[in-house]
This record gives sequence, structure tokens and C-alpha cells, in this order.
Amino acid sequence: MAVAFHLLAHRNPAQAARLLKAIWHPDNTYVVHYDKRRPAEEHRAIHALAEGKPNILIQKPRAVLWGRFSLYRAQHEGLRLAIDSGRSWSHWINLSGQCYPLVPIEGIQQACSEAGEHSFVRHFEPLVNGDWPHPQERLTGYVLDSVCLEWWLRLPGIGRRLRRIFGGESSLPRLPGIRRALPKTFTWFGGDNWVVLSRAAAEHLVLAAKAATIIAALRHSAIPEESVFQTVLMNSPFSAQVINQHRRLINWRHGMASPTVFTTADWPALMQGATDGNWFARKFEAASPILDMIDAHLLHRTKP
Repeated sequence: MAVAFHLLAHRNPAQAARLLKAIWHPDNTYVVHYDKRRPAEEHRAIHALAEGKPNILIQKPRAVLWGRFSLYRAQHEGLRLAIDSGRSWSHWINLSGQCYPLVPIEGIQQACSEAGEHSFVRHFEPLVNGDWPHPQERLTGYVLDSVCLEWWLRLPGIGRRLRRIFGGESSLPRLPGIRRALPKTFTWFGGDNWVVLSRAAAEHLVLAAKAATIIAALRHSAIPEESVFQTVLMNSPFSAQVINQHRRLINWRHGMASPTVFTTADWPALMQGATDGNWFARKFEAASPILDMIDAHLLHRTKP
């Protein structure tokens, strides 16, 4: 059973290449997005990955800002590219450049075949439960997604003064004085950016009019990539086919805003994660010895 992958990377083409090799299968479809702001030589290295491989599609690059709609948009466009490719696949899986499989690709393909029409999307209702502090603030502000503004905000001196105007040092930039109403036409869901979507669910996300309405409503929310997938699918006919997990082992540490990088000290946890049914783990650094251990003992690969 063929699978479609979307790889969203923003640095280190060699690490992206290693990930592609680890999940390679000629029947699968691979869409690769590499951040527009990176140097030309890195983009040439990314394009080289597709040479002689018609099932690797290099996506038109965009500048991607964490926590802004541009991150979700890059994935949405990559999903549409996989659908429009005309290639056959049963499920769509999104990955970052710092993900790595814990299961051989044949095992992932088999698991997707067994999943049938089910999708794997961790979800909760943030205004009712879940693990987000102050969730309402994600919806009521008007977050600005501008590379130009981001450049100004990073300038010494003036950037700090601008940040005070647009929401403060530690928050995403917001239009001052704007408070948006909570949605009334759909239930807001949240979770993680990392999903496994059935083909039918993926097509609904890209093609359905109601999906487009929800995506537009969440466009200026904070960190929309952690709620668009969930909100669209849980307000759709596919909600009963969504399994509340994402098949990833993520290295969260208490009090950390982003995952910690796995090291060799985490080997027991990674082995247990694979046993527990996780297909991927994140995050990893390039050329880390832990990747060699995964290759040898979990993926049974002799060459990275």
C-alpha cells in the first residue's frame, strides 16, 4: 500500500536526504518543501534529491514562520500537490526535517493498509480540556504573518520597541487593539501539527467548502498548524474515523516550549516508543549517533 509523505525542512539538506532514504519506497509519493530564505546552494542540494526519482516532488518554496499561517499553508499546498499528482496513495503523513522513523517503511505501509479509512490525529477541545495554557488567546488575537515585519522585529533596538507595540517580547506579533470573537459555526479543536490522514480525509481538507471556511477563520490565530487539521476533521463527516493519536514519539521535557533533541541517552525510550506503536520520533540533530543506532537496530539498515 503506497503512502504520501510531506517533508517540511528549513535547514541541513543532508539531514533531509537521510530521512528520505530511511523512508524510501518506489511506490510512495514524497513532496519536499525547503524554506525559501535558505541559501541557493542548499536549494540546489534539495532539488538534486529528486533527480531520476519521479515520485519525489519539490514544492515551490515559501518563507515559513513558526506559529504563523505560513507554516500550515506550506503543508496545505504540499498536500494539494500530492493529491494533484495523480499518484496512488492511501494515507498522507507530514514530517519535519528533524523527524526519523522508528519502523521500517514496509511496516509503516502495512500499518496504513490495516488502518483503512482511519486517520491518526491527536485532538482535544482547548476551551474545555487539553494541555494549552490560556488557549483562548490563540483565537482572539489577530496574528500577523509577515516576513518583512519579522525582519524589523529582529533588529536590535527598534525591534524591541516594535515588539512592545505588537504584543510583547515573548508572544507572536498581533495587531494591537484587535480582539476577535470565538467561533460560533464550528467547534475549535487543537492538538499537534503531526498527523496521518486517510486519502478521503486529506481530500476533504483541501477540496471541501466547509474546510476552506474553517481554515480562513483560523488564518490569523496563533499557531494554527496545531488546530487546523483537528478542527476541520472533527467538524466533518470523517470525525468518527479519527483515532486520537499521531503515531509519534516526541521528546517533551517538563516546562519546555519545544521538544528536546534525542540523544544516545534516550535509546531505551526510543526502543520502547517503537514497541508502543510509534512510527516516527522527533527531534534529532544531523549525524547524531542515535540515528545510526536506529538504523541498525530498528530499521535494519546498514547504510545511512
